[in-house]
Amino acid sequence: MVRSPSNAAPKVEVWESLVIELLLTISTFQHPFNWDTLEAGQAGLQRIRQGMSPELERVLADLDLTGEKVHGWSALAAWTWKKRLREPEAAAAALADAPEWPADVRLRLAEAIRLWHRDLLAGQEADLRDRLHRAAVAKRRLAAHATVEQLIEEATNGIVWRPQADVRRVVLVPNVAMSPWSNHERVGDTMLFTFPAVVEPTDPMERIQRLSWVLADRSRLAALRLLAERTMTLQELADELGVRKSTMHHHLSLLRAAGLLRAPMGTKTYTLRRAPLDELGGALQVFGRER
Repeated sequence: MVRSPSNAAPKVEVWESLVIELLLTISTFQHPFNWDTLEAGQAGLQRIRQGMSPELERVLADLDLTGEKVHGWSALAAWTWKKRLREPEAAAAALADAPEWPADVRLRLAEAIRLWHRDLLAGQEADLRDRLHRAAVAKRRLAAHATVEQLIEEATNGIVWRPQADVRRVVLVPNVAMSPWSNHERVGDTMLFTFPAVVEPTDPMERIQRLSWVLADRSRLAALRLLAERTMTLQELADELGVRKSTMHHHLSLLRAAGLLRAPMGTKTYTLRRAPLDELGGALQVFGRER
């Protein structure tokens, strides 16, 4: 039986984009966020501050994308995908004729993109492109045999998405700036997800070591035990374990990076994702048997 178009699985695209990486890095820097929960950490934030020119500081100080009449950085990133703009200079040039943004904002947006690329991105561009590419290749391989739901959950470290009749395409974009967190944006009939640009180690011992380190904290173990029993929010976990909300957020970022949490899209609730624990158990059972 042939499925009707309305019931067809959405098409999947894995999109590599340096300009989206740049825009979400600006967003992460400019908006309040706990950098302790990011892979880059406070050291990454300090590198940005030290590398930023006074010229770029002035542009960002005058550029506010939080107003009601202006799209946010993630919406701008989604717009660059829609326009098939991968490179910062191409995106900056295209903004000159973009009616989606107020005229007085376009030039500042273009200038911010160009200056951020010059000051902060150009020096690490080759390594960054390589990391984004390797993460994209890994997800394209996964897409060849996984369902769309499985692909999204695996790529985003646990976001649970259910197919929607009006969503015809799912776009996955590797991103370093917000790792281990993910972002999503609706663009017409398309859902665009960013995912952490992490290439998993192929060495079983390294995988065991990484997961074991995450599990070596009693608070994180206690959180996983609670989440194995029921769905909970960050605040509920913090209250139950008697820790500060910021501390619990840090623990959740590490558990999320390890793939140990599931979170339905659009919610801030978590449950245990057992697959990594099953993988660890299997690896430990055969540990040392192979020579």
